[in-house]
Amino acid sequence: MFGYGNRYSLFHPWKTVVESCNHLHWAWQRVFRGWDDRVAWGIDWHLSRMLPIWINRMKEYGNSYPGDLTYEEWHGILDEMVVGFKAGTQMLEDDFPAWKELWDSGWEGGDVPNPSEFWPQLEKERAEAQEKFDRGMELFVKWFWDMWD
Repeated sequence: MFGYGNRYSLFHPWKTVVESCNHLHWAWQRVFRGWDDRVAWGIDWHLSRMLPIWINRMKEYGNSYPGDLTYEEWHGILDEMVVGFKAGTQMLEDDFPAWKELWDSGWEGGDVPNPSEFWPQLEKERAEAQEKFDRGMELFVKWFWDMWD
């Protein structure tokens, strides 16, 4: 329960009780405050995960856009913001294709096979994600006051 394995939970039942109490406490905070303490533990992670969801919902409503843009231009800007914040989540979680390929190859830790190929590829993927994030953040800052529908 709550991320613990069945065997662990069986021999540590108090952990399940503590986790249940924590989740109830956080639910109470969300109801009465609109957010729970976990948001403040990782504001970067929370925003990079939630902003794409919120921006896509705003696009679904599609009622307004800045007067100096067309509807299509505005939605293109919003799409770039979404891509940027998703890249931010990718960087925070270090979730890149190079790692996936390494794990799928059967690697179980230790020295990386072919480090001369792996590390440059990972750095390239990180740099691309950073570029997308920077662009999305730049647009978010520029159009911050227009982020309403």
